[in-house]
Amino acid sequence: MQSIRVPHVLLVLKAIVVCAIPGITYAQSIWSGLDVAFSKAPFADPTEASSQDRITDQVWITRQTKQGIYNIRQEPFYIADFSPADTEWAFEGLNFNPDTVSAEAYSSLNFSDWKTALGGQGALVNNILNRPGVVHLITDDIYIDIQFTAWGQSGEGGEVAYLRGAPPATSVEVAGVVTDTQLFLAACRNAATGQTVFTQSVTSDGSWNCTANGLEVESGDGVLKLLRGQAVCDAGPCEISGDMSGVQATTVICRNVSTAQSVFVAPTANTFDCVDAGLSVQDQQFLQVVIFSTALPTGPGILELSFDDPVAGFHDEITVHGVVVDAVEAQPREMQGVIVNSH
Repeated sequence: MQSIRVPHVLLVLKAIVVCAIPGITYAQSIWSGLDVAFSKAPFADPTEASSQDRITDQVWITRQTKQGIYNIRQEPFYIADFSPADTEWAFEGLNFNPDTVSAEAYSSLNFSDWKTALGGQGALVNNILNRPGVVHLITDDIYIDIQFTAWGQSGEGGEVAYLRGAPPATSVEVAGVVTDTQLFLAACRNAATGQTVFTQSVTSDGSWNCTANGLEVESGDGVLKLLRGQAVCDAGPCEISGDMSGVQATTVICRNVSTAQSVFVAPTANTFDCVDAGLSVQDQQFLQVVIFSTALPTGPGILELSFDDPVAGFHDEITVHGVVVDAVEAQPREMQGVIVNSH
């Protein structure tokens, strides 16, 4: 557990990292290295997802019990001198390619269909294993390092295995706003790296920006946000809601610190509404919003928050154990999966 001490505020955040979001396509990019392993066992069903390398939404590589690999997303079976559809290939020292090939040097390579790139019928079996290559996903415009490590010959059930590059990490800006609120504290934690940043006296319009405060976030990281402020709604009913960019919220906990009422909110994509979830708020009351965001957790999450703010005139502690559930009927002092203690 890491802690940060600032005047009048004690903040302790502890969270487990959430998994990377699958299925993202990165157009016009280079996937270097051999960090992803794919294998299809002999006689495995090529229509099963476990027998397919779903590289993007357009390209799903697999193999039947014999012949070559194909893109089952776009074609029903292997077609010689064409498959896999929507791809082109280049391999080290073959088909007029240099002795060293890489995705980064794609502009110097001579691409062709998969079979031709490996020397054609008869030569393919001798050339395919452990030879560095590059595959170009044409529609996605992605160049990927690749190297085959297993190849079942005729009568061996269509085994295939290879290593390939992964999508590069992408920087994400994490920011947002809470309506009818003047924020005086925003704390952000990257659960994947453990980095925590905060700022006091944030904004009078309820806006916040974790990235501007120095938080470094890559696509797929779990991000926890803690926002504290005061309701500003003297002209009418308080509408405490919010939206954010750069992340997908999974659960939000809204708390009226002045009354000790807390509610779960099941956000819609990047937006949430505390009042719709049952939170009662009046002008000048103190508020607290905790946001879990980015990928859905793969297992139980743990969150411990502790705050001490004599200026605001309250001390409270929130402990959350177990998987965060969907929106529930929240009572002022207790919720399913959440225990709230005020002092």
